Amino acid sequence: KHGIVYQVSTKEKQFAIKCFIEELADRTRRYEEVAKLKHGPLGKYLVDFHYFEDGIKVDDHWFPCLKMSWQNGECLDQYACNMLGTDNKVAIDKLIDDFRKMSLDFLNSGVAHGDLEPSNILIDHSGAIKLVDYDAMFTPALKDLTCGEAGSPAYQHPLRNASHFGPW
Repeated sequence: KHGIVYQVSTKEKQFAIKCFIEELADRTRRYEEVAKLKHGPLGKYLVDFHYFEDGIKVDDHWFPCLKMSWQNGECLDQYACNMLGTDNKVAIDKLIDDFRKMSLDFLNSGVAHGDLEPSNILIDHSGAIKLVDYDAMFTPALKDLTCGEAGSPAYQHPLRNASHFGPW
């Protein structure tokens, strides 16, 4: 609802380009703070990305964009259904343990993903959890800002809105 994602392939690699179609105050600062998380305990859950404030030009208007590594794998719900369908209880147990560890790592870091729905949780080919869609992410460094994008209401705290991140 806030942008569109394209898959771009070259001979060497694949990556995703998310073009933002709506303005958001302080978007550059938000992505700078999220990028810092890559160097800490949450880094293993995040996909490398680069934010470009002047990313793509359409009809004399520049739209910001985000370039990130393309993640080959399955969304959480697809992966879980496939593992249950093949009766792979070991994979399901590992997924549950990994998800619990990831949740505690986020909680202990004071960070909230902000839109933690199944389509934003990917399982890569090695079985590792990778999160995407950082638009609604909260970090302690952003506490003086208002929430910019609220994500999917079904996966938000009811008190989260465009002017308040909500309790974490």
